Amino acid sequence: MSPQAARLDGGALRHVQRANPLAFKIASSVAEFEAIYRLNHATFAVEIPQHATNPHGRLVDAYHPENTYMICLCGDIVVGMVAGRCSRPFSLDRKVADLDLYLPPHRKAVEIRLLAVTPRYRHSTVFTGLVSRIARYFLDRECDLALISGTLRQLKLYRHMEFRPFADPIGDAGAGAATALLGLLLQETMGIIIAAIYVLAGRRWVALLRNWVPWGVIYGAVIFVVMFGLIVAFFARHTGQRAPAAGELAA
Repeated sequence: MSPQAARLDGGALRHVQRANPLAFKIASSVAEFEAIYRLNHATFAVEIPQHATNPHGRLVDAYHPENTYMICLCGDIVVGMVAGRCSRPFSLDRKVADLDLYLPPHRKAVEIRLLAVTPRYRHSTVFTGLVSRIARYFLDRECDLALISGTLRQLKLYRHMEFRPFADPIGDAGAGAATALLGLLLQETMGIIIAAIYVLAGRRWVALLRNWVPWGVIYGAVIFVVMFGLIVAFFARHTGQRAPAAGELAA
């Protein structure tokens, strides 16, 4: 696994969903926590062998009492989760010696862990919804840096989200060993700004709002071309390498 770093900006930390049955909230009930234990086991014991499986199908995180869980519900079923925690030591303190030496100046850091989405919802808005909302939650609590555990298999995704390596790979790659990521959501920030521009333009040109489907498709296509071009140019300028191709961004 390769430690990655990115700034946590407080801009767009909101994912808007229209006509979507999904709901996001902080876990609070006994049933929700039980669902978290089971999703944790299914993801990090069965699918990714970071922990041993057990016949009960439950896995309670070692930092559970201090974790705050953002969950995604479809009806009353938990289909995704992510946890955040500000208390030190972080789990990465056990894996990266002198972790603070790698970190840029900051007021308060949060470690984001245990991102898990059930297979059926992995190609939906669950991922971005969880990430944007957990980021907003901790930004509201004065956190300006986030550490996130990642996997070597998703380095292209991290690059696309503007995360950068800041230390050598660590841990057991087969178990999805921890990667440090600083920050969340430059992509989400831009998404909110882009949506706001469309809404503001719609106040002047009412047709944009009355016929939002065709104009939205055209607007989205233009934004994709422009933003992808900027990503290519930025990546090439700052790394000396070619940027990920469009088909590689979600690989």
